[in-house]
Amino acid sequence: ESFKSAFRAAGLSHILAASGFNLSIASAAVYFCLRLVTANCWVLSASSLLSMISFVLIAGPSPSILRAFLM
Repeated sequence: ESFKSAFRAAGLSHILAASGFNLSIASAAVYFCLRLVTANCWVLSASSLLSMISFVLIAGPSPSILRAFLM
């Protein structure tokens, strides 16, 4: 709780909120790392989709996460 209040006091509480930006960073990181290994578009797309599904499962299916996943 003190961690959250410290972020609120500093005006940085939006960093703790999971959103579409966090999801795009995770899926882009997987995509670009795997692009160094393979050029197969199907493998890259499937891996990015799996990383997005994993993100939703780890972060929890809150409305903002589900909206980001669907977009």
